[in-house]
Amino acid sequence: MPVRAGVPTLILMFVACAPARISAPTGSALEADPRAMPAWLEREVAALSPEQMRREVEAIRKEYRDSVQVQGPADPVAEVVELKIPADQRTIPARLYVPAAAARPRPLVVYFHGGGFFSGDLETHDVMLRKLANSSGAAVLSVGYRLAPEHPFPAGLEDCYASVVWAAANARSLGIDPARLATSGDSAGANLSTAVVQLLRDRAGPRPRAQVLFYPVTAGLSDTASREQYRGTALINAHYMALTARAYVPRPEDQGSPLFATLRSDPTDLPPTLVVSAEIDTLRDEGEQYAEMLKRAGVKAQWIRFGDAPHGFTQYLGQPGAPAAGRLSLEAGAEALRTAFAGR
Repeated sequence: MPVRAGVPTLILMFVACAPARISAPTGSALEADPRAMPAWLEREVAALSPEQMRREVEAIRKEYRDSVQVQGPADPVAEVVELKIPADQRTIPARLYVPAAAARPRPLVVYFHGGGFFSGDLETHDVMLRKLANSSGAAVLSVGYRLAPEHPFPAGLEDCYASVVWAAANARSLGIDPARLATSGDSAGANLSTAVVQLLRDRAGPRPRAQVLFYPVTAGLSDTASREQYRGTALINAHYMALTARAYVPRPEDQGSPLFATLRSDPTDLPPTLVVSAEIDTLRDEGEQYAEMLKRAGVKAQWIRFGDAPHGFTQYLGQPGAPAAGRLSLEAGAEALRTAFAGR
């Protein structure tokens, strides 16, 4: 089965998106064993050889990088700083976006890019994060964490955690306020945010004031109604999910970890959270269910669903002819960040 990896082609198929709405989540993954794959996913994983996985991962990486050409113009910001974050015997590439007219010390959003845990980089999210910095008034630190399959779970997650800790410890030199931190990400990167906030809580690290999640992965390898509904037609289809399973969590003991299947994690004492979901997305239900899980635990959380929007729509907000949903979803995230940083 071929990979539906044509990001530029799919994004060009945007239709006018229906207004955002907030309603009861559909489907349920809360009772499911996060390690128990549905039969359709088991078949896809079994049919995927290591060599095929490597070829397809490389092809998706190239297509994702090429998609930058259709994302629209890059907004100017006051400063862009290329960084190397020290971590054990390696460094983590990162990029700091300083918004225009932002007084020091600035709040900071640490952002983890999407891409199935095996693709994406600092360049694929440059256009989106410039807009997020200017709209939120916060500096944005984009993290180039290690990718699977070369570095499976939890390598990329540990890079993301280390980047938040490093940023807080180096707040003065970065011109940021360590008391006004937030995490954010899209898709796989949003999953990394949901895991990072657990680690920060459990390891007594810096405590973010908020997390903003764009269409996150939270259900591990288990099923949801929206995965069933769109597994054959959406960008994140059954084959793409099999690639993630093989590349990022190849060991069965990791597949049910609450740091991957975060819908099964301990939700207590996590930061206020906004989830942006897309109607036409296999990941729709699990993001909304994650927000509902937080609310039941007493965490301030909200989700917003954009009707008729596909997975990835926020990232392509600047594409010529794109509907308003991408811009509106980014503004919703920026507003949540401004509110959190203001202490309201």
